[in-house]
Amino acid sequence: MRSISAKSQPHSRYDWHYQDPVSKTIESHHVMPLGRTRIFVPRIGKDAVLNKRRYYPYNRMLVEDRERCLHACWRFNKQFGEEHVPFNLSSELFRTIVQPPQPAKSPFLDGKIGNNVIVAPPFVCENGYNICIGDNVHIGPNCTINDASPVIIDNGCVLGQASRAVNHSLRVAQGVTIEEGCWIGGGVVICAGVCIGNGSTVLPGTVITKVGERNPY
Repeated sequence: MRSISAKSQPHSRYDWHYQDPVSKTIESHHVMPLGRTRIFVPRIGKDAVLNKRRYYPYNRMLVEDRERCLHACWRFNKQFGEEHVPFNLSSELFRTIVQPPQPAKSPFLDGKIGNNVIVAPPFVCENGYNICIGDNVHIGPNCTINDASPVIIDNGCVLGQASRAVNHSLRVAQGVTIEEGCWIGGGVVICAGVCIGNGSTVLPGTVITKVGERNPY
């Protein structure tokens, strides 16, 4: 797996001490080669969260993005609860969360969802467009993903009921990576900056806090 480079970025409206607007630049950046589904995460010049920098969560664009995602999650959960949509159609409904329809105000728009993905409701996330999911992934009910920075779930992973991938209160955005073939038990909490290595099994109720390296759980 190639880690996200630490290429320096200009100060932006997402920075904690932001003063003036800057130009917006986007360039694609290869993050993780997957067997069938290839995931790409955008490189946003104005965005501090991709560089583990402190950012201001109440910027108007970020607030609007979170509101959009909240409504998309509500619709996804409501359709399952009231319209009895079969699970094999969940990935298409879920796509509106991770790939918001155009036009949209956010420049990210690079969430990915692979083939044969099942997401059980209720599901909650923060932005949606920072979530990249490979093939043959199962996400259990009551899962929460705080995707202030990219969250990558590789092929063949299972996330148990009420598992969570979260950022912390200091608002320094760091991503989470779950590599291929991992089994994440119910009630697991994965803290920001963690990478769980290929084929790992994480026991129910575990809180994973160690950052900076692949963790062979």
